[in-house]
Amino acid sequence: FRIDAAKHLIETGPKALTNTPETRAWLVAFRDSVRATRADAPLVGEVWEVAPIAGRYVPDALDLTFDFGFGTGVRLALENGRAGPLRTALSDSLRWWPANRNATFLSNHDQDRVMSQLRGDPASARLAAFLLLAAPGTPFLYYGEELGLEGRKPDERIRTPFPWDERRPGAGFTTGTPWEPLGEAPPGTSVAAQTDDPASLLSVYRTLIRARHADGPLRVGTTTLLETGSEAIAAWLRTTPEGATLVVANLSPAPVTDYAID
Repeated sequence: FRIDAAKHLIETGPKALTNTPETRAWLVAFRDSVRATRADAPLVGEVWEVAPIAGRYVPDALDLTFDFGFGTGVRLALENGRAGPLRTALSDSLRWWPANRNATFLSNHDQDRVMSQLRGDPASARLAAFLLLAAPGTPFLYYGEELGLEGRKPDERIRTPFPWDERRPGAGFTTGTPWEPLGEAPPGTSVAAQTDDPASLLSVYRTLIRARHADGPLRVGTTTLLETGSEAIAAWLRTTPEGATLVVANLSPAPVTDYAID
């Protein structure tokens, strides 16, 4: 269950305060009711807040809450070619959530699509996908991100039909006329166009997802941020008792050789 606007459930006081004790109590009762019926059904809350507040809901009231700082950190790091914003976001995630109980994402249905935020740059989109699927947390993909679908507010233009193929006007989403015109994207932004292309963004996502599923440390490992001696390089270690996986990413558009991982 995804709990929308979870911090607003019960607002109290003259200023309609959010994140209230009454909201937390309701969520705990809801969780207990769900658990009584289906013990393994996860509850994820949309708590659009800074990490210290969003992480505080887990694990007592919710299994996961969305980590809004992560996507911002990825975008700023890619915009500036510097690892600093990403490192700050990851530090907050590791500090304020139980291990891997932050729900990471790049963009959602209330934000400009990540491909538009990255100015349509395919290399940045591939690196963002890598960071999402190699980072600590439980990753969520907003539909269309795996194709490079673009879109900016208003909301209708970031919730457009999913393009299964190149046919118009429905793109395989419908044989009729879709409720909203297709989203902004260059030719080839569809499953049919990308599925057999090993260099496509869809293939990159599929490869990364398979790699994450096959790698225990990437799925459930604890995370240690590492110093690199370079403003452009981010690195972290994911570890389990069975092994470790080292993640290294160059956030700048140029090659970097003068770094050393500690």
